[in-house]
Amino acid sequence: MRTTILATLLFLLGFSNFSYTQNIDSVFYYNEDGTKSWWYLQPDVLLFRCQNDSAYTGWIDTVVIDELNFGFDDLENFNEILLNSNATLQDFMDLKDSIINSGQFSIFAPVLTQYPYDQNVQQLYYRTDDQVLVTFHDPLIDSLTVDSLMNEYSLELVHKPSINLDDDVSWTYIFRMVGKPDTIMNSMILANMLYLYESNLVKIAQPNIIGGDPMDCELVGETSLNPNATHGTWHIDNNGGVIWNGMNGTVDADADICECWEEGFTGEGIKIGIIDVGGFEYDHPDLANLAPGYDCTVNNGSHFTTNTYTDYDGHGMAVAGVIGATPNNNSNGDKIAVGVAYNAEIHPYLVGTNISAAHVVIALQKAIEDEVDIINMSFVIAHNSNIVNELNNARLIGRNNLGIVLIASVGEWPPNSPNDGNFPANQIGVIGVGATNPTDVVVGHYADPTISWTTTNGINFSANGPPSYGYDVVAPGELIQTIDLQGSDGYNSSDYVVKTGTSFASALVSAIAALILEKNPTLTNNEITQFLRDGADKVHDFNLYPTTGLGMYVYDAFPGTPGFDISAFYGRVSCINSLNEVVGLPEVHLDELNIARISDHLYELKLDKLTGNQNLKLYNTLGELVWETGTLNSMNTLISLENYSNGMYILNLYDKGTLSANSKLVR
Repeated sequence: MRTTILATLLFLLGFSNFSYTQNIDSVFYYNEDGTKSWWYLQPDVLLFRCQNDSAYTGWIDTVVIDELNFGFDDLENFNEILLNSNATLQDFMDLKDSIINSGQFSIFAPVLTQYPYDQNVQQLYYRTDDQVLVTFHDPLIDSLTVDSLMNEYSLELVHKPSINLDDDVSWTYIFRMVGKPDTIMNSMILANMLYLYESNLVKIAQPNIIGGDPMDCELVGETSLNPNATHGTWHIDNNGGVIWNGMNGTVDADADICECWEEGFTGEGIKIGIIDVGGFEYDHPDLANLAPGYDCTVNNGSHFTTNTYTDYDGHGMAVAGVIGATPNNNSNGDKIAVGVAYNAEIHPYLVGTNISAAHVVIALQKAIEDEVDIINMSFVIAHNSNIVNELNNARLIGRNNLGIVLIASVGEWPPNSPNDGNFPANQIGVIGVGATNPTDVVVGHYADPTISWTTTNGINFSANGPPSYGYDVVAPGELIQTIDLQGSDGYNSSDYVVKTGTSFASALVSAIAALILEKNPTLTNNEITQFLRDGADKVHDFNLYPTTGLGMYVYDAFPGTPGFDISAFYGRVSCINSLNEVVGLPEVHLDELNIARISDHLYELKLDKLTGNQNLKLYNTLGELVWETGTLNSMNTLISLENYSNGMYILNLYDKGTLSANSKLVR
């Protein structure tokens, strides 16, 4: 909820000058199954309601405003101001302050879009208002319960389902926000609060959205830029345009990442371990989710939380960028990158440049101890039985016996073990990943050797092998835009780099695995592997194109392993195909805390039991953490709101880091 609320409020903060690209974060509301419906905020539109539902008559700066509308379409009680391309941040803030201080203002309403860099004149946005649509779990919910909810959240009933409707199923109610003027609360915030904190009552809660534009896949700004004349985010959204050196990609020859983002999955709550070389930088402007790391090259290992290097190879940072680079962070112009699972938590494990077996053993043990969900291994080393032992431990007892998801790059051809394939990608329980280019061709494997698609043409860059090698899928891995070590360190001095290799295909699949686990974190290692295999697209299937030259891969060449090709394995990974096979978790209802109110600002929490792993966190309605405890050592805890402003607060109880119960407090 914290992320949702903070992001939603950006419509109050949103732009500097519309003559250039804006940095606009996305917002969402919840779908019935807990997935998130993602949107951007239109930054050059102000939509608000005045007190008494009247037209706004206060000050406006006509130099930066194109239109002031009132009572239009389905928003008969709302005012809409459309700003022009001359508007600056100061103009926007002055206008907002003028509206708030006019004595007329009541509430703002978010304006949503799937086209964050288009101005309002293109009319590619949706409006919200002050209404929230709610469906209750209980079809027979009584009026007293509904009235109580309305009183608590300052709502009035706009629509109640007819008594003639079938009462065996739930129907939708419509409520309108009627509280005092509020510069923060809006229908998206309220909808998410109802969904999260009234989950025992509320099955669905969403803002009223007005408009009818189709959704588009371009959900982050990075996909529209072409740094260094390379469309380096084609693995996220390949529209068939020029990728590099005048050569076009193939439409949809990507990993179907956008579609997964549209379902609201970005890796949130998932921990990805990266075992890699070089260094990791906590102050890189495009990598925000680095957890404390572990240097496996020193005796007994060493934790680090600041920039740490074993050498100045940029490989580890480049892998981390493919997984977790920050979206909509274009402050460095075209030097940009975006991670597939940009909300995942990245745990770096540094090994030496030559990647000794000892370093890898230490890294695997530490990652298991840290309870990571996924381990990415973008390297190939000699087979080692001790490493196999630790890999087996990870896949059998990691993640509370669900098995850590292990992913490795298959490397180049020939393999370091001709009879078995490249290690560790060839191990049981390790997902082996090869690389494809923007035409869905395995890197270095071309039907026509005269085609110079990239400098890797003619090189068997991505290893192939029979089913006995244990490889699984291929994924985009050529000309991938990602991050580098800063300054003169790493690959170049630009802090960003375009890379090719199975290392980056492996990182992409690790990120996809995070999105799948976000949907259902109870999946096992084996289930993730099967979902990735089953969801993979059989690109360039010879059975479909036997005579055109497009059919390069034969997915029935091994009778005992249907669907497997020696180069493309089970196919090019598809995030959305795999995600759609996953059944999400059932809806979880949180317990309510036992809270006694002592005074207008003082509460007492009474626990039923102490586990030794519990702590409390208090959030305001902005989703900001305002107070927290250490581990609770008493059954009773006093919570004082004396130093906080009037309003509602959410008190959460965590047990071993998992939210177990909550309650609303009012100052």
